[in-house]
Amino acid sequence: MTLDEIRTLLDFREAPGKNCESVNALLDKHIGHIVDRIANLSVLEAQLRDLRSRCVATDSTNPCEILQALGTADACDEPARLGRH
Repeated sequence: MTLDEIRTLLDFREAPGKNCESVNALLDKHIGHIVDRIANLSVLEAQLRDLRSRCVATDSTNPCEILQALGTADACDEPARLGRH
């Protein structure tokens, strides 16, 4: 939460007789942001696991499939593919 959002909550705490609709709206908005962040992190996790699964070599004589995958057009065309927004 931002400092302004926290201040708003504290202001409402000091005036318990006020309508709490604004507090609920503020929390609902913040919950929405958290849900979005969790979804984005889940996508990033899946993408990183996919990249990690490409590495089966244990020596340095084979080209790194992870680095090759990062250089493909798919990875370059989709910035969100690796968590970049």
